[in-house]
Amino acid sequence: MSLDLTISTKKKYRKTGTGIWVRDGGMTREITSLEEARSRFPGKDIKLNTYETDEFWTGNMTHNLGKMAGHVNTTDGLTLYDLLWEPAEHGFSVVNQEWMEGIMLGYLEVRKRKEELLKYNPPNGWGSYEVLLGFMSDLVRALTQVDLENETYKIYSSV
Repeated sequence: MSLDLTISTKKKYRKTGTGIWVRDGGMTREITSLEEARSRFPGKDIKLNTYETDEFWTGNMTHNLGKMAGHVNTTDGLTLYDLLWEPAEHGFSVVNQEWMEGIMLGYLEVRKRKEELLKYNPPNGWGSYEVLLGFMSDLVRALTQVDLENETYKIYSSV
């Protein structure tokens, strides 16, 4: 079981990738470089493909990190778990200033409280503090490109 978080718009984005998806340490990700794809699958004819999508950003990580995210406070009594796993249940079906501030604060808390959060690393080894930090870092980087004045960004969260 995992968290799939997608932020989409009406705008179309051109993306390039191999179309090869792998599970890595508690997250699913696309192999985006030919070098990595060919090293993982030697002898295969692998090409980069360009496609259009309405997905502004998408990320995946194991549900095993939900407990850790639940111990990261953000804004208005909400946790990172609330904002990532259950945004609609807390009134966030679209990206807005409040949701973005919560995500940013959550990211800073994850960075600041590493030692405390390490105790919530899943005992089965599937997922880790580093996976949560990487997911959040990628999301925050994407959110710096959001244009709330001219675009509506929908949030889709599924487990």
